[in-house]
Amino acid sequence: MTYRILSIDGGGIIGLMPALILQAIEKKTDKKIGQLFDVILGTSIGGIMACGFAKPNPKSADDMVRLFREQGEAIFSRTFAHMILSLGGLTDPIYQEHALEDILQDILGDTKLSEVETDIFVTSYKLATKKNKGNDPLFFNSWRARESVQRDYYLRDVARATSAAPVYFVPETIRPLERRMPDSLVVDGGVVAANPSLCGYLQTQPYHKSDDIVMLSLGTGFSKNIYESADVKDWGAAQWVAQLPRLFIEGGSDYAHNSMDTLLNKEGQPKRYFRYNIALDGDEFALDATDSDTLDRLSTKAQVIIDYKTKTGEMDELLQLINPTS
Repeated sequence: MTYRILSIDGGGIIGLMPALILQAIEKKTDKKIGQLFDVILGTSIGGIMACGFAKPNPKSADDMVRLFREQGEAIFSRTFAHMILSLGGLTDPIYQEHALEDILQDILGDTKLSEVETDIFVTSYKLATKKNKGNDPLFFNSWRARESVQRDYYLRDVARATSAAPVYFVPETIRPLERRMPDSLVVDGGVVAANPSLCGYLQTQPYHKSDDIVMLSLGTGFSKNIYESADVKDWGAAQWVAQLPRLFIEGGSDYAHNSMDTLLNKEGQPKRYFRYNIALDGDEFALDATDSDTLDRLSTKAQVIIDYKTKTGEMDELLQLINPTS
């Protein structure tokens, strides 16, 4: 039996692109995303979507698209007082977390990780504290949550943890439902895996072994930058600091993509791994840009992906694998 995996990259407001692609898939199949996949992997905004798609009475991709368009501005908003007191984000996170937490409470309520109807794997990164020595990835697995209350969390806390992006939001303090366990101070899963496909795949295998795996991996854009030796050889700290976040994210993401392509797409055999992504212009990389112009441009990019995958037949090929009756 085919084991179907959906992986959604982190990327702030750029997550609108994966949401629109999934919206198109829902329309073509007349099924919700949680019905089309056996496990959903997610980082940051991808982790929030994973939680929403997997919970009892699951959210649809339509719901997620509305979240971006109607709530994006509320999530990435700051009062004038906060902007002044934080010196524009220099002494405190750029945004206060209250609006995001209210939205997650509204979407996910008191649902537990162990109660999801579709398995999920969500990433975060644990910072060293006096109680927890050493920095480590902290992964939230629904199948492990069912095994032990020590690995179970409220879904809203999982979503908050994976989206606690440094600079943008304050780190999240999270504790399992087994309250005797120590709490953890965590930040956005993008620190360890902006593209969760590879680490999620490796985590699922001991629990869901299958030789018949299909994965759809949805990206949140990559840069068009071209680096010439003559240009970069004289760069100093100022120039590199501006480039490093994107280089680190794309380096890890590319490694995950290339690894999954090697693992699942075998020469002479049907395609089993599908990656949907697109190049973005520099000004389209702002993770917190919620103006209508940016959202419209991201929507156009998503439609380019949908049209191209449909024209080449890859969309139909994917749909036959995840929904054989389509």
